[in-house]
Amino acid sequence: MSDRNVSELLWKYDKAAAAVSLEAGLARSYVGNIINGKKNNPGRDALISICLAIGTDLCEVQYLLRYGGQAPLYVRRKRDVVIWFGFRKKRTLMQVDEDLYNHGFRTLTKQ
Repeated sequence: MSDRNVSELLWKYDKAAAAVSLEAGLARSYVGNIINGKKNNPGRDALISICLAIGTDLCEVQYLLRYGGQAPLYVRRKRDVVIWFGFRKKRTLMQVDEDLYNHGFRTLTKQ
């Protein structure tokens, strides 16, 4: 996983890594290690959470998931449909987690 991809998204959306890690519910060191290239295989839910915290579009999250060695969002997976909808409607991570919970799916962040 290239550190440049997350760094470029942070720059593009004018977001600070510390703010994104807080909003994504991830340790600052975890996000920092992704950005610095020290974390080679971040988890799928972590990447999705980071993208929601940054406010990326659907194409960017799909690219980041593929580039990070994770499965892209797939509309035949019910949980992915809820997440997909969240990106399409520019929902926050908290809103997407609430939608996931209400549909009986595992949330992106740990409760």
